[in-house]
Amino acid sequence: MLATIGNADIYFSDEGEGNPVVFVHGLGGRSTNWAYQRRYFQRDYRVICPDLPGHGASSGHALSFQSFAGRFCRGKSTMRTNGSLSRTAYAASE
Repeated sequence: MLATIGNADIYFSDEGEGNPVVFVHGLGGRSTNWAYQRRYFQRDYRVICPDLPGHGASSGHALSFQSFAGRFCRGKSTMRTNGSLSRTAYAASE
């Protein structure tokens, strides 16, 4: 799936149902780094794995995690998310 956040098209996978869990890769990674975790957790949770800007299938320039988390929360309506996700991503950005 793609969502436009700021000036970047952000790729993310969104699988499963339940409380959201967001896996964020490190520098030079991509969302597919979480393939095994995604398969395991999607049985009981909604699992969201974004490609950070400038990584994987996402466009844009690389951002700090705090900057991305803030943009991710602001773009949550585009990605069909609920309040639990925004609280999770916001807490991670602090």
